[in-house]
Amino acid sequence: TQNNSVEHLHPQKHVNQLAVIEGSDFDDTKKVLDYFGNLCLISQGSNSRYSDFNFEAKKMQFRSGTSVESLKQVLMFEYSEWTSKEIKEHGGKMIALLRENSEIKN
Repeated sequence: TQNNSVEHLHPQKHVNQLAVIEGSDFDDTKKVLDYFGNLCLISQGSNSRYSDFNFEAKKMQFRSGTSVESLKQVLMFEYSEWTSKEIKEHGGKMIALLRENSEIKN
């Protein structure tokens, strides 16, 4: 499978919903939206199917699927909710995991 499409688990179209949950600073919210913790690589077809659905709808679609395209996405869907807090937490865990398994230690 060619996984070359960047999926924003919290959809870009609903950036204001993230702002309502976490605060009203649009610049900070945009940074959280584009943060590594909110992103994964999947196929273009899957990305189109997820469209601009919210976290819960995407999670339901994912669970009803028959294959896994992204291990990172599997870990993302283990969260019960997906706010700025979870996005930052997941991103930090993934960066630590990558550093742990590479020669980069900073």
